Amino acid sequence: MKKTSAPTTRSPETVAIKDLDFDPQNPRFFDIASGSGSTDEQATARMLREENIEELMGSIGQQGYFPGEPLLITANLEAPGRFIVVEGNRRLAALRVLSGLVSNDSLPPSLRDIKDNAISIPSEVPCFVFSARKDVLKYLGFRHISGPRRWGPLAKARYLADLIRNFYDDLDLQEQLRAVARDIGSRRDYVAQLLTALNLYDRARDTDFYGLQKIGEEDISFSLLSTALSYADIVKFLELPGRDAVTVKSVNDGHAKELLAWMFVQDQSGETVLGESRRLKQLAAVVASERAVLELRKSNNLEQAYVFTSGPGEAFEQRLSAAERAIADCIGLLGSSLVPDTGHLKQVERIIDNAENLQLLIQKEIKKTARQAEGY
Repeated sequence: MKKTSAPTTRSPETVAIKDLDFDPQNPRFFDIASGSGSTDEQATARMLREENIEELMGSIGQQGYFPGEPLLITANLEAPGRFIVVEGNRRLAALRVLSGLVSNDSLPPSLRDIKDNAISIPSEVPCFVFSARKDVLKYLGFRHISGPRRWGPLAKARYLADLIRNFYDDLDLQEQLRAVARDIGSRRDYVAQLLTALNLYDRARDTDFYGLQKIGEEDISFSLLSTALSYADIVKFLELPGRDAVTVKSVNDGHAKELLAWMFVQDQSGETVLGESRRLKQLAAVVASERAVLELRKSNNLEQAYVFTSGPGEAFEQRLSAAERAIADCIGLLGSSLVPDTGHLKQVERIIDNAENLQLLIQKEIKKTARQAEGY
């Protein structure tokens, strides 16, 4: 493993806030950096939206910037004289707001109040300057993987991929996984599953999520996608060699599209086919059964499809039992304050008609089976 170098300065340097840029390679800003628009503006907006910086802004605005927490920066090679903040993007967002680099129009009232009442408005901050971004990466893992300000699963997975690119690119896959697992104090299989989910996510993202309607990056729960790979039947449905495959070249894209649709596409009421994450077990059972998958494709109803996971005979018995229980419940309701009307009567008549048709069909099938058994 390559050693990380020390900061190029023995003590922090003072750098103007206006000369500091967000890190476009930060795992939380990946989609911003690969899109259009200003990274700084979009990153600031995201930090304001997703991170609680009110308390941080209030502390800096009233007491000044704490010199014991220098930002970790590296030179911005694309903009001489400017620097990229590799660690400290949340603090940079707070500093940009306080120093007036963010328009008041884009701020919620609470942040405008903090800014307007600030006693201390820093124009520069202490920074440790590193010669390269990779020299800070290991520290990021300590702070955001196992430390006090942990990243979400998607940012964590991108960080792990970043570690491999920067430090272990010359090793084979299994050695890479073991090395990264050691770096973050985790298990090899956990690292592999996160990276497999990341590669599935990026493959779908590159195809605009297989053209699925009403689905974008903000609709995908990476944590849920990663958890789905814990189920062997879902992994098999995707035609991956295992949840720790990492590479996803063998994936069945048609099945991947269906899985994303069932898990993340919302109907008009905002519900998905999967619903709650605890129903992943049911979804795994469904995709393991060809008959159940056909039913799910037809109905988009997981409960209904799950009935078929035990075979048509048991599914038939379950449906009959459910119908019998429902009728018994209705009979019980008649003894309450319910007042039936002609609409209820017509519905019961339709049920009787369907029940009689079902009875005839069952009798027909029984006779057919008997004749076949007798050799006719």
